Amino acid sequence: MATLTRLVQDRTDLADEDIDLLTRIAEEWSLIADLALSDLVLWVPTWNDGGLVAVAQVRPTTAPTVVPEDVVGTFAPRGRHPQLDQASAFGRAMTLRDIQHPWVPSGVEAYPIRREGRIIGVLARHASGAPRVAGQLEEIYLTSADDLLTMLVEGGFPVDEARSDTTETPRVGDGIVRLDADGVVTYASPNAVSALRRLG
Repeated sequence: MATLTRLVQDRTDLADEDIDLLTRIAEEWSLIADLALSDLVLWVPTWNDGGLVAVAQVRPTTAPTVVPEDVVGTFAPRGRHPQLDQASAFGRAMTLRDIQHPWVPSGVEAYPIRREGRIIGVLARHASGAPRVAGQLEEIYLTSADDLLTMLVEGGFPVDEARSDTTETPRVGDGIVRLDADGVVTYASPNAVSALRRLG
């Protein structure tokens, strides 16, 4: 995360507390990338408000990358990526969805990151535009990613209580279990079922 910190300090006027939040997001966001089947890029506003600079990038392990080049350090002047500009200006997610499959993104989506009422960054989600047939597992992945991205926009991701001394974040391929508001399991992937059986 040294590159993220250095870029933010050199190119923005964000505070140390802002950098801490952005770093925590980048430490946990591989979970979102894997569930979203998408590349993620973290953009922050430059000190003169002339545009955005990419300070971090993560690729999914569950899908092919659609951002093969390293964009960290890239400057995007205002107007180059309208969805990023709009998410930053209006403070709400800018999403592109198929009406028949609302959980399947298409193209680039943008999610604002705020701290204490200010937009301190925008997370860009680069989804593959290739058509796919979504099975139940993929639909669960994408729906879970949407839930985490909603939490991000609302300030609930990453969860403070979830911080630990370990450097490993959960891996989607190890299994996923979804619970409803009452704690009832609504879905468990085959890998999750196998892992729970091994645990007894």
